[in-house]
Amino acid sequence: MRLLTSTLLFALLTISGCESHEQAQKEESLVVTDTVPETPVVNEVTEMKPIPNTDDTPVMRTDFSNRAAWEAICKAVQKPSPEGFEAYVTFIDDRAFEGMTKQQLLASIPNDYPHTFIIIVDQKATAEAEHPLLIVNLYGDPSADPGAEFRAVSSVIQDIQNNLSIANMDFVDFSGAVDGGGVFRGFR
Repeated sequence: MRLLTSTLLFALLTISGCESHEQAQKEESLVVTDTVPETPVVNEVTEMKPIPNTDDTPVMRTDFSNRAAWEAICKAVQKPSPEGFEAYVTFIDDRAFEGMTKQQLLASIPNDYPHTFIIIVDQKATAEAEHPLLIVNLYGDPSADPGAEFRAVSSVIQDIQNNLSIANMDFVDFSGAVDGGGVFRGFR
């Protein structure tokens, strides 16, 4: 910032025809201050409440605009799959996470976090009829970087949760099987 201030000062003095800061002040042809207030640096990742440790895979709500959609999503995720598989999840319904970005999410994961992925119920999930949930990879692995993501309809969360939580399948097995709209609807 100091270099930029000096450069601007030099440019202003040159334009005004003054050779120095003192000469400009004497001639009152240019008002120059010695310091320019520093612009505060805004941290792009605002600290959020840490993601709670849960025994089961977290399904975290970040959009609170549609309570009915949230309830429908919870019901669909809890419903066993046609094969009889159940998703072992913990629903996190806490306004402290409202509007959380992926960067904030990754920064809020405790060092000892036991899950490799998280399921996010964001604005897109609550707004669209099929409720495409956001699945986010939390740690790097051979198949996907931290923050890698894909969407999945709520009716297939059981398959995803069951297989990723025990490392039976890799993140890329699901993210690589999304349809043209970027949504995983199951293996066909």
